[in-house]
Amino acid sequence: YSKYMSSVDVWGFRSVAFKDQFEAIYGKQNNEFLCYSGIPEKYIRPVKRNFDTGIKNFSFLGSLYKLKRVEDIVNALNISFGNEDFYFDIVGSGAEETALKKLVSDLKLNNKITFHGQQKRDTAQEIIAKSDCFVMVSAHEAFGLVYVEAMAKGCITIATKGQGIDGVIIDGVNGFLCESCNPEALAKVIDRIRSLSTEELNSISQKAIETASELTDRK
Repeated sequence: YSKYMSSVDVWGFRSVAFKDQFEAIYGKQNNEFLCYSGIPEKYIRPVKRNFDTGIKNFSFLGSLYKLKRVEDIVNALNISFGNEDFYFDIVGSGAEETALKKLVSDLKLNNKITFHGQQKRDTAQEIIAKSDCFVMVSAHEAFGLVYVEAMAKGCITIATKGQGIDGVIIDGVNGFLCESCNPEALAKVIDRIRSLSTEELNSISQKAIETASELTDRK
């Protein structure tokens, strides 16, 4: 195995997190580079955000399977908002859809959470663009282009700490990071975001847009 590795001239990593994990096991290699994935340039458009009415509209986009931890988002929103109004758009389909719909019904959140099913990519983009905050706290995520798509729209984005997007999203600067499989911790992150001033939210949103503009397919 050592001989095989020594025959590789250049090592590319999908993310800072993967690079750090690799180096912790095999050490730093002579020639390394980061090769982030990119989003279509057409998704980078001028966006003017205004958070004067606060953070109430949330979204998720992805396959509905266990590792995506969508139930944690539902529970966290319920903890954070209680009887207050919020809206959560879930875009995607998968094996967990039935269980998620039951959870939503059990928590009496049917009027606050909408299941859109699987949508075409451009349609999904339109749904995300209408939300204040995009949330995905997957238990395992190589990079997650959907994070970048949401950031390009100026969404306040919550991502998984220690996974692929960590290092691109800097907590409290251009988005927020939260450990996976912990709805209570996620609720605290949501509370933190809800406590921010309009100026702070606008700043984070603008920095998210600037970050996304550097992560296009071409670049």
